[in-house]
Amino acid sequence: MAVYPNSVFPWTARRNNLDVVWAADPNQLAAEVQAIESIVGTNPNVETSPPTGNALNYNTMSQRLTDANNNAELPYSLLSNNNGFFIGAGQIIINTYASNNDPYGIWNGSDGTIPCNGWWTISAEQKWNQHGNNFRGGNVQILLLNGQLLESDIWNWDTFFGVPNEGYNQNVLASNGLTHVFWQGALHKGDRIQSQSINNTFCPGIQVTGCHLKFFCNRTISGTFTSG
Repeated sequence: MAVYPNSVFPWTARRNNLDVVWAADPNQLAAEVQAIESIVGTNPNVETSPPTGNALNYNTMSQRLTDANNNAELPYSLLSNNNGFFIGAGQIIINTYASNNDPYGIWNGSDGTIPCNGWWTISAEQKWNQHGNNFRGGNVQILLLNGQLLESDIWNWDTFFGVPNEGYNQNVLASNGLTHVFWQGALHKGDRIQSQSINNTFCPGIQVTGCHLKFFCNRTISGTFTSG
């Protein structure tokens, strides 16, 4: 009977022409080998259940463990729209992006589709530029989960930085407002994430630039849970 994995098998080296090798010796060694193999499992260099996609074949078990310890197979995505867009007074727009770094195909051209059940971090930021106009009101950036409000941020032009009785000061940040939406939570495979922009001012054409939308799966989740 093998002593591994409960303890390390003790062994005294046999000496040629002095010690008798009994059948129990190789039998015990075989039992220990089988115990190790049963714990390590077959094909230990193969990741059979990665967060996304099919099984991954590594050259060695060491390479597989290195990838696992470095979270190398957890999906992520970086989307950008540096050229931006114009948004009219009272207008609501679903943001569009290009794939800067999207190895897991999260961006499908209209939304970010979650590729695996997990605890996710999502970050979205952008810059709003009135080009020197002093229109009051606010600009809102929203994260949508399957079309429903998930998280939001607002830039208020009215009395920002406490300019008394004057409202927005056009010299602040070179007429740029900034929104940054940061969210963490549980998401299901197939959940859809979008970023939405709202121009809640009378400014007829605010330029939105520096748009980024980032996804990162912190860890996978199994079992039953609620998104959001």
